[in-house]
Amino acid sequence: MKPFSFSAVPKSFFGEGCLLKIIDILKQEGKPQKVLLITGQSSFISSVNYTQLMEGLGQAGHQVVEARVAHEPSPELVDDITNTTRSENAGLVIAVGGGSVLDTGKAVSAMVPVEGSVVDYLEGVGTKLHSGIKVPFIAVPTTSGTGSEATKNAVLSRIGEKGFKKSLRHDRFIPDYALLDPLLSLHCPALVTAASGMDALNQLLEGYMSEKGNPLTEDLALSGIQRILMSLERLCLEEPQNKDLRGQMAYAAYLSGLVLANAGLGYVHGFAGVIGGFIEIPHGVVCGKLNGVLFEAVARRVLQDPQSEAYRKLLKLSQMAVPHETKAGVQVDALIERLYRMEEVLNLPSFSSYGADEALLKKAVSMTSRKECPVSLEEETLVDLVLSKL
Repeated sequence: MKPFSFSAVPKSFFGEGCLLKIIDILKQEGKPQKVLLITGQSSFISSVNYTQLMEGLGQAGHQVVEARVAHEPSPELVDDITNTTRSENAGLVIAVGGGSVLDTGKAVSAMVPVEGSVVDYLEGVGTKLHSGIKVPFIAVPTTSGTGSEATKNAVLSRIGEKGFKKSLRHDRFIPDYALLDPLLSLHCPALVTAASGMDALNQLLEGYMSEKGNPLTEDLALSGIQRILMSLERLCLEEPQNKDLRGQMAYAAYLSGLVLANAGLGYVHGFAGVIGGFIEIPHGVVCGKLNGVLFEAVARRVLQDPQSEAYRKLLKLSQMAVPHETKAGVQVDALIERLYRMEEVLNLPSFSSYGADEALLKKAVSMTSRKECPVSLEEETLVDLVLSKL
């Protein structure tokens, strides 16, 4: 085994009803305090879970300042919420929602102690290095996708012709606590469940195949992939309120965050990051539409080099995913077919339904990168694959 390192993980709680662990966590501080609660626009705040949380915080003497996130977070939104947090002297940030809500909370917790706009600290955009100091942050996902509850970066977007989608990143930005409560995703719409799940699946696949991977990320990725292949289609098409399947997906998404934080990603996320700066399109839809075609392209290249580390990993992955097959080549083909079938049955929208056209997709391809993918694909090949999903 080659040497490797692994980033810290949040103190994590998993289980039905663990949302209210927040009250116990705050008790450790010894006295009531003012907290910032960031949520989505409506789903969580209209639920009994929100009511129970607010009652618990109030009974414990905590004051709550609230903020809402309706879309993927922009730098301007983060700056606005950060200024409110400072002016209210809130000493802790709690984010309950999907990946956009968690990324907003992570960025706000990082920006409260420092001067300037968050833009100043974004990778590839800003010029300042963040010290890593932050206020305490509790992440509570209500969707199973980004794994932001386990990562050290917050993704922010500025959408438009010169838009961008960039990360605020530091090893210390990993949430202090992650609460994984399957009940919070119980009524998640089918499209959100599908897109989020395909995001997590792609993070696991690309993280598993990554050149930066290690034995720990490999094992975590394989476990997560297996759970998603077992659960996602059933959740979306047959049993949307199955608590066990929701739990399997919540755990798999958490694993995907651990894997990407330590192993990196590949072409799909490289492209998703670029196109997400041009148009408003769900990140998980991009991942889901490209999962099959780009995995196949990478796999075909990997199979050409039987002596490579990537070849070994690909065979191990396909054997796990489709154990009913016995021949290595057949197993890889079967896994590729499974990814295509998932995209089809989950009925993810096309890129054009969000306003993308051929010129925009070609521009996005020209700006993407392979990240940690073990093989390189020519730009012409990437264009053909991406345009097939227009």
